Amino acid sequence: MLSENLKKVRNNLGLSQQDMARELEMHQVQYGTYERGTRKPSAEVFEKLAEKYSVNINYLLTGIGEMFVNQDKTDNSCTTIELKPGQILKIKYKEK
Repeated sequence: MLSENLKKVRNNLGLSQQDMARELEMHQVQYGTYERGTRKPSAEVFEKLAEKYSVNINYLLTGIGEMFVNQDKTDNSCTTIELKPGQILKIKYKEK
């Protein structure tokens, strides 16, 4: 599911794998492994997707909810996701 959702997000943004990899500061081959599902992105990759493109991490992981978060909020909303027991990824969405 994650690999499919990454591809949907990239296509929605109108980016090639090469462009997305460049934006995430990695090689295209590495990014391609995420879309093929042979490797899982690190917490840092999720953070970059959230910060640069307002990607809803919950959507990436589960397919549930909106693809992108609304950054017009005036509060300091954030998403907390438990990756493994005891390992938490907390992403705070910046205001525009």
